[in-house]
This record gives sequence, C-alpha cells and structure tokens, in this order.
Amino acid sequence: RSGRGILREVGLAQAAQWLALPWHWGLTQPAGDVGGAHAGYRIYPCADGIVAVAALEPHFAQRLCEAADLPFGHPADMRKPKIHQGVARFLAARSCAQLMQLAQEKDIPLHALPQT
Repeated sequence: RSGRGILREVGLAQAAQWLALPWHWGLTQPAGDVGGAHAGYRIYPCADGIVAVAALEPHFAQRLCEAADLPFGHPADMRKPKIHQGVARFLAARSCAQLMQLAQEKDIPLHALPQT
C-alpha cells in the first residue's frame, strides 16, 4: 500500500513441526482418526462424483449422523463399522448438488466434487 517493501520473518520449521503433530501422534495411520478410522473424516463416492467429509468434531459428527439417520451417542461411535457403512450408503445415494445443499443447510463440513 505504501509503495515500500517490508521484511517478515516466518518460522517455517516451527510451522512444519506443528503441522506434523497428527503424524507424530499416530492419527494418520489407518487406525487413526484422520487416517480412515473416523467415519466423519474420509473421502466417499457419491451418486455423481466424490465427497470429502471433515466432520471430526463431535458436533459436526452428530449432524452428519442425524442427516444419515444413524445413531450417535458418543464420538467413539464414529469408528464403528456400522456407522462407516451407514455414512457410505447415505452419501452414495446423493448427488454432489444435494450434498452441497445439505452441507449448507445442516452446517456439515463436506465438499462434493462431480466426476468430469
């Protein structure tokens, strides 16, 4: 804005360490929440593409389960095969447009991408 440049120092090593914490904690392994064990944090096929779901937080996971008419009593429920299968069936039966509308209406963090 002023027409003059500025110097900003950014701690890239510290930022990289912070971003690597889920890996250090084992969360990115297949048995970890962001490695596929949590039904609310995965990529699923839908009727006309794929949908990325990021409903890790309990309130988002609960909204996802309510939309899919699945039981949700505790965040650990999201690791149960029955919930994985129910979420997969629910998403597979809907189009990208329907899922994006659902995300807006119910405040569920997901993003659908149509096949090209």
